[in-house]
Amino acid sequence: MCTLITLSNKSRPAVTKNAYPYDTLGNYIFQKPHLLIEALHPHHGKSIWIGGRIAREGNQSLAWLGDAVLAVALKVPWYAGPQTRKYSTNHWSQKITSNKHLAKLAIKHGIPNCCFPTGATVGRKALATAMEALIGAVYLKFRL
Repeated sequence: MCTLITLSNKSRPAVTKNAYPYDTLGNYIFQKPHLLIEALHPHHGKSIWIGGRIAREGNQSLAWLGDAVLAVALKVPWYAGPQTRKYSTNHWSQKITSNKHLAKLAIKHGIPNCCFPTGATVGRKALATAMEALIGAVYLKFRL
């Protein structure tokens, strides 16, 4: 199901169908849809009221968390494994977490249609931020 989050006079979201995935993304079902809504809400200089709190930076806070989670998720297997040279592992990790790579993943999974329903051209940085924010939202759901 897709819904669009719009802001009322009190900056609380109102829901309209067919723009944002509200409770599902692909085959993943968000049982805390406010995390998904926040993850897919790019920063436009406006605060939104979501999940009982004000998100002043759009999806920036979740993206910051998602970036850290992704970094740890990539480094734990290195530590447990044969521990190849640190330089090559860092290079590999940086390539996977680059804005270019994350933006490609976002496009592959249809994130631009969810985050930016207006059809505006979206930059790599905004798409990468949305992917990091989704990772942060999933982390908060499961507290991995």
